[in-house]
Amino acid sequence: MGADANWVSSGGGGPAQAGAQVGKGAVIPKLLGVEADRIVPGQANPQWKQFYVLSNSPFANRYSPNTAPQYLQQSTLYQATSNAWVFDAGTFNWGKGLGDTARGYADGRVATMMADILSLMLGQSNTAAIDRVAGSDRYGTAAAISRYAFAGGASSAYIANGTAFADALTGAPAAGHDKAPTLLTELNGLPPATISELTRLAPRNIYVLGGPAVVSDAVVAQLARYTHGGSVRRLAGSDRFGTAVAVSQHAFAPGVPVAYVAAGTGYPDAMAAGAAGAHQGAPVLLTDGNALTPATAAELARLHPAKIVVLGGLKAVSGTVQSQLWNYAPVTRAAGADRFQTAAALAAMTQHQGSVDTVFLANGLTLADGLTGGAAAGLVGAPLLTTDGTGLNPWTAAEIKVLNPKHIVVLGGPAVVTQGALNVMAQLYSGTSYKSYAAVVEPAPSAAPSTTAPTTPTTPTTTTAPTTPPSSPAPTTPASPPSATPPTPTTPRPTGTVSSSG
Repeated sequence: MGADANWVSSGGGGPAQAGAQVGKGAVIPKLLGVEADRIVPGQANPQWKQFYVLSNSPFANRYSPNTAPQYLQQSTLYQATSNAWVFDAGTFNWGKGLGDTARGYADGRVATMMADILSLMLGQSNTAAIDRVAGSDRYGTAAAISRYAFAGGASSAYIANGTAFADALTGAPAAGHDKAPTLLTELNGLPPATISELTRLAPRNIYVLGGPAVVSDAVVAQLARYTHGGSVRRLAGSDRFGTAVAVSQHAFAPGVPVAYVAAGTGYPDAMAAGAAGAHQGAPVLLTDGNALTPATAAELARLHPAKIVVLGGLKAVSGTVQSQLWNYAPVTRAAGADRFQTAAALAAMTQHQGSVDTVFLANGLTLADGLTGGAAAGLVGAPLLTTDGTGLNPWTAAEIKVLNPKHIVVLGGPAVVTQGALNVMAQLYSGTSYKSYAAVVEPAPSAAPSTTAPTTPTTPTTTTAPTTPPSSPAPTTPASPPSATPPTPTTPRPTGTVSSSG
């Protein structure tokens, strides 16, 4: 929106563009919303990345009733090298309301984006404080998150492998239940940042997520030096599904309000649910995508949840599995076109418009910081949203705008969430301030317990027999395919699918 454009609010249909009468060559340097599908001679074809850059305002894809994305039939805008948007020859006379989803168009190069310009038109001015919580690497960031959220120490701490994510996925709700941070370790030794943070926290008990193939017995023995009157306990099963069950059995009694179920390879979806589960007192369980895993079925029977939320689309968790889950509780699915929209859809399901004080934001591709941030987010009732690290995708931007938080906590340093992404968020608000919280990564002082394994190490307790097979490496492809259920935009959130079926 700039001096060259005339934006108005018309009729009962909400904000709409009308009577702009912008001539050829007019430049709009601060245009909030644009729809483009036309190839302009001499200009690059529109690309998704350009539209992510445009997310300095809250965009969101709009869907028609048949679930096909809407597209403009013709557009006369292109992006100049100055990054301003320029009108090409022709008349831009599109008169459709911004919120109208009644029609679709045949041309499908670029999905229509909708800018929420109403608050700007009404002169509203939101403010938010953006806190970056980061260390020099994932281990330092986990320690920084712990220091940020548990400044007064904690009676428990959870430990997970920093590179094998499967067992850490389901730990956030349990850590939230125990009001404990999640810290990261290497397979055979504790990193200095983790040692320093355990020394500061002075926990009574430490819980290790996964078997010896992901966190060695040598590390467990090392951890025993940092318990204060308690013990080290390993929560593990024979595989990732069994470990999720062991974690659930440790933390949750029957009668939970909800149980989240994700595919065993659906790491991003399970990560997004970690914060929700930590706040609600709800476990995250894993299943094979095509058939309900027996261990998970048995745990659902024990938990007797009031409802089950399936995370991700039908290609992640099939309709067959969803039908099987109905044997244990009513089932709802939260899904989106990708991992970012799935996280936004889950936030829309679990939060109320304008009701949150804080939102946590993590890189949805690298995952490590989001896994350790789930318990911290749950502690303050904050949803965990995701970004690709370089910008703010449309789903996340729209959900942040709807939630209207006073604080945004960014997990990880500029290598995982760039300053450019923070600048994009700042443009959603005026009066934005920044803070940065760094991890203490120096080795523990001489007065701290030795990091050398004791001669007669304490034997850890386990919820099941010790495991030997490792969890599989994290997949490199997105795990949130589109749900087959048509989106039903019943709230101002133009985000992902939230559906029920029986």
